[in-house]
Amino acid sequence: MSTAEKVAKGSIGVGLGEVIEKGSMFLRNLVLARMLTPADFGLGSTFVTTYLLFLMISSFSTNQYIVQSDSGDDPDLQNSVHTVELLRGIFSSLAIYFSAGLVASLFGVPDSKWAFQVLALIPLMLGLVHTDIYRFQREMKFAPSIVTAVVSDITSLLAAYPAALYYGNYTACLVCLLIKIFTYLVFSHLQSQRKFKLSFSLAHLKDLWFFGWPLLLNGGLIFLTLQGDKMIVGSGKQLFESSIFTLADLGAFSVAFSFTWIPTLMVIKVITKVILPYLAQVKDNPKVLSLRLISFFPFVGIYSVGILVVFMMGGGIIVSLFCGKEYLVDKYLIIWLAAANAVRVFRSLTGLCLLSIGDTKNYLNCNIIRGTAFLATLVVSSCGLYLNWIGFSIFMAELLSLIFSMFVVSNKHKISVKGSFPYLLLVAVLIPLLILVNHFLNPFDGMVFVRILISMAVMGSVSIGIILLMGETYRKNLMQLFRNLRNESRI
Repeated sequence: MSTAEKVAKGSIGVGLGEVIEKGSMFLRNLVLARMLTPADFGLGSTFVTTYLLFLMISSFSTNQYIVQSDSGDDPDLQNSVHTVELLRGIFSSLAIYFSAGLVASLFGVPDSKWAFQVLALIPLMLGLVHTDIYRFQREMKFAPSIVTAVVSDITSLLAAYPAALYYGNYTACLVCLLIKIFTYLVFSHLQSQRKFKLSFSLAHLKDLWFFGWPLLLNGGLIFLTLQGDKMIVGSGKQLFESSIFTLADLGAFSVAFSFTWIPTLMVIKVITKVILPYLAQVKDNPKVLSLRLISFFPFVGIYSVGILVVFMMGGGIIVSLFCGKEYLVDKYLIIWLAAANAVRVFRSLTGLCLLSIGDTKNYLNCNIIRGTAFLATLVVSSCGLYLNWIGFSIFMAELLSLIFSMFVVSNKHKISVKGSFPYLLLVAVLIPLLILVNHFLNPFDGMVFVRILISMAVMGSVSIGIILLMGETYRKNLMQLFRNLRNESRI
C-alpha cells in the first residue's frame, strides 16, 4: 500500500473514531445540560478548565515528540517519557489539591472546594498512561489510540444519565470526568505492546527539552485560547465589579462553545494524528512538503464551510432545540464562534506544517497571537459587555494567527502555500455573506425550513466550487485512490 493510501485509510479510521468519540462527548454534555441547571452545568465546566490549566502549562507534548522524532521508537526514549509524564502528573496533582480553595473562591463557590480537591486524581491517572498508543502512529497504526479514546468517552456517556439523576447537581459532571480518565488509563495499557517502564536517558531528555520547551509555553497559551475565556466568564463577578457574567452565562457560553468546538476538534485530531507523520516524512524537502500540505486544503475547505453554514444559519435553533432556550442568551455568540472555528481548521494545517519541520518556536508564536483573545475577554468583562464580543474577539485572534502562520511557512521555510488561496478566499467571502443573510432572516427565526433550504443551497454550491478548484488531475488521482482502497477492503 502506498503512503498516500495509508494516509487515506488512516484518515477514514481516525475520522470514524473521532465521530464516535466526540459524538459521545457531545451527547454526554447534552444529557448533563438538559438535566442540570445552567449554573450547575457552568460550574461543572470549570472542572475541565481547572485540571487543564495545570496540565497544559506543564506539557512538553511528549506524544507528538514520539511521533515526530527519529528516535521515537527507541524503548529508552519511551521509558524516559513515562518518567517525565509521571513526575508531571504528581506535581500537577499536588498543585490542584492545595489550590482547590483558592480556585473555588475564584469561581464564587467556596463550598465546592472538595470537588476541586478530588480533581487532583486526574493528572495522577494521566501520568500513568502508556505511550504505546502514540508510538504506533509512527507506522500509521491508529486503532489502539482510537479504541482507547472511544471507549473512555462512551463509558463517560453511559454514566451521565444515572449520575445526573442521582446527584442532580455539578457532582454529576465530576463523576463523568473521573470515569472517562480512569477508563482511558486502563485501555491505554490494554492496547499496549511493550511493558510500562520508568527510566532516565539524559541524551533523550535533552532532545525532548529542545523540542518541548517552546511547547511548554505553548501549553499555557493553548489553555488561554480554549479555556481562558470560560475562566473569565465564570469568575467575572469576582474579578470586576462592572462584569455582568454569572455561572449561568458560563453554562450558556460552554454550550455554544461545545457545539462549535467539538466538530472542529474532531477534524483537528484527525489532521494531527494522520497528517503529522505524513508531512514529517518529507520535512527536508520543501517542494514535496508543499504538495502534500496543499493537497489537504480542499477537504479542510469543505469542512470549514460546513461549520459556517450549519452554525451561522442554524446555531440558535440547534442550541434551543437540544439544550433549551435558557442556554440561548446571546444569538450572535455562536455565529462568531462558528466563524472562528472555520478559520481554526485552516490554521491547524499550517500549524501542523510547522510542527512537522520542528519549528516549535513559530508554532508558539501563532498561539501567542491567538492568546490575545484572552486579553480581549478581560476587557469585555471589565467593561460590562456581553458574550457576543468574546466570540468576535476569538474570531479576530484566529484570523491574525492564520495569517502569521502562512507567512512563516511561505517566507521563512520556502514552503509554497499559493494553492490554498482559492479555498481561503471562498471562506473569506462566505463569512460576511452568511452574517448578512442571518441578519435579514432575524424576523423569520421561526421559519426553520427556510433556513434549512438556504443552508443546503449554500453548502451545495460552495462544495461544487471547491471540487472544481481541485483540478482534473487531482480529482482523477483522488478517485483512483478511493478505488484502490475499496478493492483492498474486498480482499
